[in-house]
Amino acid sequence: MKYCAIPLGILVVVISALLGFEYLREDKRNAESRAASIVRITGGEIVRYLRENNAFPRDGCPASGMEDYHVAPSKRWHDQLNLAEIMHGRICWEDGSPHYSQKLPHYNLGIWTVIKNFPDNPPENLIVLATRNIDPLSLRTKFRDEDVNKHIRFCQQEDDWHILRKYAVLIRADGEGIIVPVVSPESKRAKYTMYGAIHRMYDFNYKENCFDFKYPPFDLTTNLVNGLQVKYIMPNGEEVIPTND
Repeated sequence: MKYCAIPLGILVVVISALLGFEYLREDKRNAESRAASIVRITGGEIVRYLRENNAFPRDGCPASGMEDYHVAPSKRWHDQLNLAEIMHGRICWEDGSPHYSQKLPHYNLGIWTVIKNFPDNPPENLIVLATRNIDPLSLRTKFRDEDVNKHIRFCQQEDDWHILRKYAVLIRADGEGIIVPVVSPESKRAKYTMYGAIHRMYDFNYKENCFDFKYPPFDLTTNLVNGLQVKYIMPNGEEVIPTND
């Protein structure tokens, strides 16, 4: 029996190590998922604030006296906002204490790409805020029925916060957010990166066992309401017009 004791002991140690490693991996996944959820919640509050205060960036004109971001491209859109004011009292722990902190990356406005020239009466499922790991060219200002099964694209950045290597967050005009995995179209989880899911074009009808279209297609490539082209501003101030391909 003493000859079996050493191998058995080694086996116990190995199993314990594997279980401990798996526990750490699961704990890390839970932490990352929770952080992504906080990013989503925070993004929703930022969008609500921008809508309530009509504070989305837009092209100005001499007659209106509004600042034109083409004139001052070095001025980042989020430099004009007070994030502490936006988040104050909006998100709290269960004990009622606010958990806003400027030190946490998910409260940094510098991770967001934002819509510019927010239209009047926009489609509520229009994406107006997206984390910087989303390719802004793949954000849509035109959505057709044939776009439902196409996939949004991602971009890599050397300075990305580690959460953004696994998750991207998009916020719609109605303030509702969606977390999507950063995966290729060939991944098993790629169904979450389809535009139909991102724009929530459909809801599952359990009674009829089929999908019902929730929102109609939209086209903002020619904005006839306020005469300004809808586009997006990246965190570094660069402006992008989606390709809608």
